[in-house]
Amino acid sequence: MRGKIRTRCGWARNSLAIAYHDREWGVPVKSDRKLFEFLILEGAQAGLSWDTILAKRENYRRAFDGFDPGKIEKYGARKKKQLMQNPGIVRNRLKIEAAVVNARCFLALQEEFGSASRYFWNFVDGKPVARRRRSLAAVPARTRISDALSKDLKRRGFKFVGSTIMYAFMQAVGMVNDHTVDCFSPAFAFDVNGVRLGSKEIDVKKTFPSVHCKELEWGTDAADRRCDDARIPLGGAGGVEAKVTFYLKAGVIRGFDLRFDIKELEKVKALLKKRWGAPIAEVTETIGARSKEQKDRQVFKMRWEKGEDRAILSAQLEKKRASVEGERGNFFREVYKVK
Repeated sequence: MRGKIRTRCGWARNSLAIAYHDREWGVPVKSDRKLFEFLILEGAQAGLSWDTILAKRENYRRAFDGFDPGKIEKYGARKKKQLMQNPGIVRNRLKIEAAVVNARCFLALQEEFGSASRYFWNFVDGKPVARRRRSLAAVPARTRISDALSKDLKRRGFKFVGSTIMYAFMQAVGMVNDHTVDCFSPAFAFDVNGVRLGSKEIDVKKTFPSVHCKELEWGTDAADRRCDDARIPLGGAGGVEAKVTFYLKAGVIRGFDLRFDIKELEKVKALLKKRWGAPIAEVTETIGARSKEQKDRQVFKMRWEKGEDRAILSAQLEKKRASVEGERGNFFREVYKVK
């Protein structure tokens, strides 16, 4: 059987760009070292193509000491001269000077905020902004958030951090997700407060400190552990109160189940549309009664699909509870197949 053809964002046209798109672009980055790497690379891109920078990326890594800001901020005239003679990087004096200045400013951010990650992610309230653009033409060059980030960085002394550069940076590190709706995008995975399908058990425990993880009670090939939390704020602090169960296989999340009060249905619908984009289906179905003693039931459903991942919100309108299920593959069909 032939595998499915993957549809990608139109800008990924060569092997380097495809690998970068599939593995990194739009995936949230919280590592300070990685954030600094993209700050250097995006600044180097100014006036050039991203393909040019990707082709020189490993040269940059070697030339700039693995993007260690603590080493780069100490670069003197001799080192800068060596960099200007290095054909593996963009030999632009202003950009090289900016890398040194930015290293110094980056270290100041770490000192002030505890981590540069905390500083950058505060601009999007700690979670990615999922736009799900219909086409590349719909992707902006800058936004109100990138304007604010650029302005503050300039105030702090950073160089080559214009709003357009910073929006590209935000895309690269997953602060915004601009993968188009037809893209299979590994960066777009259904999640609960940032804990996505494909995340690990340690990610669950970091995000939900009161979670309880244990071995699954029944034998199935689909999962071997579950993690439960009886009270989480869906959407973050101040969000909708919900219960959640994550199902894992070999330490990786393959499915999750959220339950919440049906009175919060409109809030959850709005939250999921904002986070996951428009659903592929949104319907209210009438399910006929099976006997004279029963009544017809009204069931509201919203469904999303992306590649092998699926999510569905369902609410039986006569009851008090509603749920959201997310799965990779046919997880919920498989998990109840007892060995």
